[in-house]
Amino acid sequence: MRRRPFAWLSIMAAIIASGFGQQVTPTLAAESAASDVAALRTCLEGSDEAACIGTLSDPCQERPDGSTTMGIAACLQEEQEAWDVILNERYKDAMADARATDERLPEMGIDPDAAETLRAAQRAWIAYRDAECQRLYVANSEGTIRSVVYASCLNEMTARRAIDLRPQEM
Repeated sequence: MRRRPFAWLSIMAAIIASGFGQQVTPTLAAESAASDVAALRTCLEGSDEAACIGTLSDPCQERPDGSTTMGIAACLQEEQEAWDVILNERYKDAMADARATDERLPEMGIDPDAAETLRAAQRAWIAYRDAECQRLYVANSEGTIRSVVYASCLNEMTARRAIDLRPQEM
């Protein structure tokens, strides 16, 4: 039987995010998510975007509820969700650039497929990320560390892909 950590991690994150029984409204959660994305954007304005990985999860793990296995995984998932927002924004921008390139290519006698190759690359990357993180989860399935390994993998890979899709300077 194949184990799927997705549902378990979502439930675990909801428990952690709720403060173990403290009331968290959807508005408060949305404000927290927006704040996380803003913090990443601020960090990304620096010269070393890779140094931004851990910007949210490291301090989160210093909190009393952030040092448990569930807490660490929740902190990593919280950061991964913020990176995912950045990734989706950058993908959208990269796709707009690819479409603009596709509009220019026929004038040069070149078949336009920049947008399609970007879409294919993104889909392949998502499949790779999911398979790789699942592989690590299964490899660590004998212990509770598996949830931390899985969340860390998703965070790291999502962040790196967002960094890869940063706007290219011409």
